[in-house]
Amino acid sequence: MFTKIINWVIYSSKDPSRYSLTIKGSAGWVAASIVSLLAVMFQEEVNTGDVNSIITMLGDIVGSGLQLVSQAVEWVALVLALYGAIRKIYLTIFPKTIV
Repeated sequence: MFTKIINWVIYSSKDPSRYSLTIKGSAGWVAASIVSLLAVMFQEEVNTGDVNSIITMLGDIVGSGLQLVSQAVEWVALVLALYGAIRKIYLTIFPKTIV
């Protein structure tokens, strides 16, 4: 029973040989969150280090750019995961019949 639930979550309802969009979206969200965390750590390291103001400014720009990109990817991944979960539930309730 537990493996059946795990397989239902992991594998695609549309094509069981592929991973589900819910898993792909969740993995993308986790990856983007890690990049965002690294960007914050990078900014803090540059701001607390003993460097001149130009390098500090470049560190802020790079860190902000990484945060912006990772947040955009987080939102796209979250939408994909939500769409995949809704589609999975819909296809479970109303199975697609092949004629």
